[in-house]
Amino acid sequence: MMKKLTANDVLKRINFPVMKKSLFYKENDSFVELEDRKAVVRTDTGDALGLVSNNYQVISNADVFAVPFETMTSKNGGYDVNRFSLFNSGEKTFVEFLSRDTYNLEGKSDEGYKKKIIFSNSYDRSKSLTMIFGMFRLICSNGAGYFQKETKASYRIIHMGDMGKKIVRNKISENIKCFDSYFESYKKDIKILGDAKINPAVTSKILEELKFGKRSVKNVEEIYNANYIKYNSLLGVYHAITWYFKEFEQKRDNSITEAALYRTAMYMTLLKKMVSSKSKLIS
Repeated sequence: MMKKLTANDVLKRINFPVMKKSLFYKENDSFVELEDRKAVVRTDTGDALGLVSNNYQVISNADVFAVPFETMTSKNGGYDVNRFSLFNSGEKTFVEFLSRDTYNLEGKSDEGYKKKIIFSNSYDRSKSLTMIFGMFRLICSNGAGYFQKETKASYRIIHMGDMGKKIVRNKISENIKCFDSYFESYKKDIKILGDAKINPAVTSKILEELKFGKRSVKNVEEIYNANYIKYNSLLGVYHAITWYFKEFEQKRDNSITEAALYRTAMYMTLLKKMVSSKSKLIS
């Protein structure tokens, strides 16, 4: 369950101590150590969080979140914690930060955006340390998924090799600074889609070209007609798609997953390709 708390409250919940411990099995009257497996253990509770190889490098939440909490949520940092999740005993951690400032990217007084950065980490091999940059649309509390390869809108550190505290913190700090170039690219692409005018009657054909199934076409078109028909552009279609995936994910498990962000990001790219290829569906 996602909860809105202060930065200090969140840190108290996620900065628990962990370490790799040896595993043993009983053979006759003695215990024999497993040579190729270790357990990642939460030492304050004794809970086993994951079974890993000897080469697995523990990257602690304390190291992952030190930079964002020290710099982003400070008085002059410009961000607040929007929500977080700690799964089960702490196997996976998810923290989302939103900018305090609001940005008007569409020239509409009711279309405010906030910058968003998502951090996730795991101790059970299910996820690399991941950072995702995104935008948050206030009008419908909607996560506007976006990906621009050249601006490194996502970044991963695998749990292998020499990943000491200093290396992890430096890499995170470097990639937070990439948000400025990402943000500029996002603004340009919003304009491209906003300038691509369409006849609302072709919305279903656009969605079919994007390989949506019949049921999804109907659902997205309903969202478009109810909320975005005034746009008369591919930007309205994009917003309807992001709204659709938000509703789908929340009905499933009350969270916006990384997969949902990448799906909406993919449709941003496909809609831009329709513009560059001069699709006949664009006026």
